[in-house]
Amino acid sequence: MRIKELTIYGFGKFHDTRLTFDKQLQLLYGPNEAGKSTIVAFITSMLFGFATAKHKYEMYQPKSGATYGGEMAFSHQNHDYWLKRVDGTHGGDVTFRDTTTDTLLTKQDLNALLRPVDRELFSQIYGFSEQNLQDVFGLDRFALIQRIQRIGAIGSDDWITLNQRLRKEADALYKPRGRKQPLSVKLREYDALTEKVAAAKADYPRYQDLQTKETETAKALAASQAAITTQDSALTNLNQIEQLFPYYQEYQAFKNSEQAAPQSISTEDWENFTRLTTQRAQLTARLKTEKEQLAGQREDMTPSEPQHFYQAHQTVIDQLVDQLTAAQQQLRDRQVAEQNLAAEANTLDQLRAAHGAKLMQTSPMSAGDQEEVAQLIAQQRQLNATQTAISNQRHQLADQLNAAEQADNDAGSGISIKWLAAGIAVVVLAVFFLSGVARSVGGALGVIVAAYGIFKPMLNNGDSGASKADLLSEQIDQLNAQLKTVNTHLTDISEQLQTIGSTYHLSAVQVSDWLDLQPVLKDYAAAMARSEADQQQLVDLEQHLDQYLTQWQVVGDWLDLSGDRSAQLTAIQQFVNARQDETKQLQLAAQQQRLSEQRVASQTTEVTTVTQRLTAFLAERDLGDEAAFQRAYHASQDYQQQTAHMAMIKQQLASVETGGFERYASQAAIDEAKEDCSKQLAKSRLSQAAQLKRHSQLTYDMKQLASSEAYQHLLQQRAALEAEIIDMTDTWLAKTLLIKWIDQTLIQASQGRQPQIMTAATAYFALLTGDRFHKITFTDDTVTVEAADQTTYDVGELSRGTAEQLYVALRFAFTKVMADEIELPIIIDDSFVNFDRDRTKHAFALLQQLQETTQILYFTADRYNQDLVPSDQCLNLDQLAVK
Repeated sequence: MRIKELTIYGFGKFHDTRLTFDKQLQLLYGPNEAGKSTIVAFITSMLFGFATAKHKYEMYQPKSGATYGGEMAFSHQNHDYWLKRVDGTHGGDVTFRDTTTDTLLTKQDLNALLRPVDRELFSQIYGFSEQNLQDVFGLDRFALIQRIQRIGAIGSDDWITLNQRLRKEADALYKPRGRKQPLSVKLREYDALTEKVAAAKADYPRYQDLQTKETETAKALAASQAAITTQDSALTNLNQIEQLFPYYQEYQAFKNSEQAAPQSISTEDWENFTRLTTQRAQLTARLKTEKEQLAGQREDMTPSEPQHFYQAHQTVIDQLVDQLTAAQQQLRDRQVAEQNLAAEANTLDQLRAAHGAKLMQTSPMSAGDQEEVAQLIAQQRQLNATQTAISNQRHQLADQLNAAEQADNDAGSGISIKWLAAGIAVVVLAVFFLSGVARSVGGALGVIVAAYGIFKPMLNNGDSGASKADLLSEQIDQLNAQLKTVNTHLTDISEQLQTIGSTYHLSAVQVSDWLDLQPVLKDYAAAMARSEADQQQLVDLEQHLDQYLTQWQVVGDWLDLSGDRSAQLTAIQQFVNARQDETKQLQLAAQQQRLSEQRVASQTTEVTTVTQRLTAFLAERDLGDEAAFQRAYHASQDYQQQTAHMAMIKQQLASVETGGFERYASQAAIDEAKEDCSKQLAKSRLSQAAQLKRHSQLTYDMKQLASSEAYQHLLQQRAALEAEIIDMTDTWLAKTLLIKWIDQTLIQASQGRQPQIMTAATAYFALLTGDRFHKITFTDDTVTVEAADQTTYDVGELSRGTAEQLYVALRFAFTKVMADEIELPIIIDDSFVNFDRDRTKHAFALLQQLQETTQILYFTADRYNQDLVPSDQCLNLDQLAVK
């Protein structure tokens, strides 16, 4: 069967959801709560019916109100089918159709198609979850072995559980040596009651006669039963002989071969041999590596030609190297000087562009001369102001004189306001705008003018003979004398400024600009001085560098001193670094060479010692070389395995009576003897039935003759007790026989498919374990596995992880073998969650093989498992259209 598509109307969290399975191996990924277990339950419910209210937590009734159920499209034996199951009685209402032939089918047709698989069997064989592994390892060692041994039997888990329960119940009812068990107590009571019945019936002759006949009949019946038992035993023995006859022939062929036992080589000898050869191989490999390394080190010890030259002139070169740091610093200083020189040149160019030729002809003043010029300019300004005031006043007096000459007298009296105002104005001008002599002269002149305005009336009254015109003339003369004095001072100041200007070559510059030009002149002079200093430093540095680089010419062809000074110093530094590095490398190589020589000597001694021990080991066993030892060991192992196999066969053959096989020349003779025995057994059973009928009649007649109340009462008691004993005995026998039948049935069921299962399981187990184990062996007591190094392990000695892999291999092997009879998809619900990544990869490699014959649906919450299959085989449950 191969499921193609699921349509979920409503089931658990899903409703109106469709899943399509295009590939034989389909990985369905989803985190916890994504609905993986819900889909597994949906598939199981579609095939075998919905759970009932007795298991309400397995019903997955939808909460959304959607229709409970869905559809499934699948193919089986070259036919396509469509299955619909919705809520209803008896597991749901089913609509089933063969779409290949367009035939409407029934629920019984579906059950027939799935037969003999039911829900429980489907979960045990085709439903595989991590819980299966957890349940297996909850068993004790014996139960685990039993579970693995009988995995070939369908429903073995339940049968094994039933067998254990039956054994416990049978032992509680009766044990051969028990005294407290109910059946044991009843048997003792029955023996006592029989003695009483025998005493009560002794008085009845007829009864005695019947008793004699009953005894004879019972003996005949016992003889018939003995014959049946003998014949049944003979038939069982013939069945056993028939089953073991091929092994008997194999054993006889081995005995007749008279193969001589080869030299015995123990496992301990093999381990010692392997340890010695491995140790020698490892030591030889390390010795070879050390010798190769030593040869390489000796080549590394040869210095280069530049190094030869360096060693020959090391004293001179080391002296120059001591000066290299200083030369590199000089080169950096030269670069700084060049940068400074360029910056100063830029500053000078900017000053020349801003101030022109004035900077080239002049020089900055001293601080004293600057102070003197500032004072002279201030005095010059004050005198110019005084000169202007006196000239203005003189013009006014001249105008007044002209007016007075036309009038005879001044008709005014009192203080002359005009003269007073003019005097005050002169005083103010002198105080605020003049300094030094000019201030004194101006102040005196202003006082005189003001005094004239005040005392003019008195003068006019005191000197009636002086006229107003004479007074004005006198005033004008005084002003002229003052003006002459001011002009003289101005001339002196101009001469002093001219002298200073000639000293600093400022004649072509306005006097008013002299002081403003001084900071620029200072900056220009300072820049010129720095430029000259940088230029001189640059010359000195270049001279030193040239002298130093000239000394390095001694290195000659091993040093390229082309290019500028920076390139030359870099070349020198690289040459020095290379020589120093090579010196260190040579020193380290010498040290490593000494260590390698010591290791080579030590390992050579060890190889010799191990070789001698190996030679002595082989000589003790009269074996010439290692190949002879290996041949002897493998021959010994093969003989031991064959001998063990024959011993196992002999042990199985021992269960047959002595001479049982010798009586039959072939398989056909055994079949003929079985047929004869079966006929005799049937005849004996017919005779036994007649004797049983006669015995029953005699027993009835004897009961009728027992007339006394005591005898009847005893008979009733014994009959009641006998009924209880028979009922208990039937129960105990039924349980005991059922136990034996279950054991034999499970063993036979397992052995019937065991060869095919073992072939597939061995291949699967090797794949799962990365070829660490290559053989699985079943016995009546245990299961053993053989590792690649031929070490055998009991299943109880395996680690949990390896035992899980063994169980997985057996489960998948049984599924593959059963695929020819029962074709259903394998559903795996994160069974490998406890596997590491390597084991998981091996498990998925096995799934890739199984998908060739069986559809596999693998549900997982591990997103990394998606990397183990192609992307088109992955289905993300989070991306389902769940509305």
